[in-house]
Amino acid sequence: MPIANSRTESLQQAQFRAVQAITVKPEVLDESNPTRQVLTGLMKHGGVYTLLDTEMMTARLVPMLTRGSGAAAMSAEDASTFVNGLGNTMASFFQHLVPGKAYTIPSSLMSHIAFPGTGVSYSDPGLEQSDPGVFESPEVPAAFTFVGQFIDHDLTMNAVDLFEVQTDEVANTASPLIDLDSVYGANRTKLTAPFSKIFHADGRFRMVDRGGYEDLVRDEVGNALIGDQRNDENQMILQIHLLVMKVHNKLMAGGLGFEEAYRETLFNWQSVLLTDYLPAILEPATLAWLLGEIGKPDFGEFKYKPWKNLVDGKLAASMPHEFAIGFRFGHSQLRFGLRVNPGVGGMVRLFDNSLTSSGGKTSTGAVKNLFSDLRGSQELVAEHVIDWGTFLGGATPLRSNRIDGKVTSVVFDLPESAIPDDIKYIGNLPQRNLIRSRQVGLCAGEDLAKFYGIERLATRKIEPDEAAHHLYMEKGHFRTPLWYYILKEAEAVGGPKSSRLGALGSRLIGEVIVGAIGFAPTNVLAEPGWKSSVTGSREVSLLELAEWVG
Repeated sequence: MPIANSRTESLQQAQFRAVQAITVKPEVLDESNPTRQVLTGLMKHGGVYTLLDTEMMTARLVPMLTRGSGAAAMSAEDASTFVNGLGNTMASFFQHLVPGKAYTIPSSLMSHIAFPGTGVSYSDPGLEQSDPGVFESPEVPAAFTFVGQFIDHDLTMNAVDLFEVQTDEVANTASPLIDLDSVYGANRTKLTAPFSKIFHADGRFRMVDRGGYEDLVRDEVGNALIGDQRNDENQMILQIHLLVMKVHNKLMAGGLGFEEAYRETLFNWQSVLLTDYLPAILEPATLAWLLGEIGKPDFGEFKYKPWKNLVDGKLAASMPHEFAIGFRFGHSQLRFGLRVNPGVGGMVRLFDNSLTSSGGKTSTGAVKNLFSDLRGSQELVAEHVIDWGTFLGGATPLRSNRIDGKVTSVVFDLPESAIPDDIKYIGNLPQRNLIRSRQVGLCAGEDLAKFYGIERLATRKIEPDEAAHHLYMEKGHFRTPLWYYILKEAEAVGGPKSSRLGALGSRLIGEVIVGAIGFAPTNVLAEPGWKSSVTGSREVSLLELAEWVG
């Protein structure tokens, strides 16, 4: 492929590195069909959204078509069939709530919102360090930021079954449901290889004792051997993943079988979302309405609904593009640093791209690619182990930043481990959100408000600077990127006294998450008599779950 420009060259070189990394992982590579399995591996970290970028997918295919070393090269015909299959999977996995209203966010507006150092969403790093309380939410725990990230991975896992060699037809095993498939995998009852790297033979999760705390099993370069590599992007979401594993293992130690332990773990997790997480981020009236509607025939007045397969009678749901982008409101909740346990003096930086690895070896002889920030894909160290009592409870629990139009400066230059694509060429998180919005043909925030019948936010609430209004104008109409609209709506509604989503954000986020629980074949809403083995009631908090596993 000719090198058309520096971006194409960067994409191609990134793919060669990604292929090299994938091929040294025996749990990913299948010798019977190595080329296709490498492509499957490349899908693991970046998901189906990468299929929307033609240049990106072309760059992915070039190394596949030219691989040597005795491996069978994929023909152009096979490559076309494979990519078309992935494209069809993506098309069935996602939907538009508001089709035909694509907003082609101009680059000038992207820069105005997301330019590092000067954009309207950029937080002053000096103030973040000297007076972090200025940005803090008065009621939302910092841990909930990473609960949101965990939910996102659960909902968007397994558009491709990463544990099976892909044949000419890519099966649609996508699961936009709260079913913990990012922890258990797409086929949780299959405990044979390569699932044996995740489960013991009896169905308990494998973990490594680091001397008083647990970590995930890792390969020789620090990558976690788990169902969804995204859950090791940072060491906060990693520990939520570990928490779920520990709940499952304790339930099995108490006498439950594998499937019974899965069901109880799932119900407890769904209860945490319904009774702890969602009440903290949604308008109370909206949440109450959603919980009433989900129990009605055909899910009441929900706008987001599944369809019934007339062959097997099962419900099938498609993920709204609007949710996939709008749910990234959690990026505004990220803090510059986190006090994860009392033994750490001060805050630990979330990400710091200026750091260099300390290198060295672990006790097992593996490479210890250790950075002192909270990035993922490295061994969990004692200094970064969450003290859940301090983090979620106590007199002064750590809070997230408010849901508003500001985003911490550290995510304008992400380390590679935190970028959910194999191609690491954009490290500016707000810009990534806006580019992705344009790629998927997302509507503007004002369009979605009209769809739901919700009063649109006044333009002055979004952009008080009269001189900047022209940046938002399209054909005479003021239009706001949906991701930024949801942030500004929350800011306008809550101000410094609250950090909940506004009417549009609450309806969109709440409807999809409540639906993702209610549409699941195994869900706590369909079991009114269930009570948690953790609390003895139907209400479970994240802190109670963490304290229960010790």
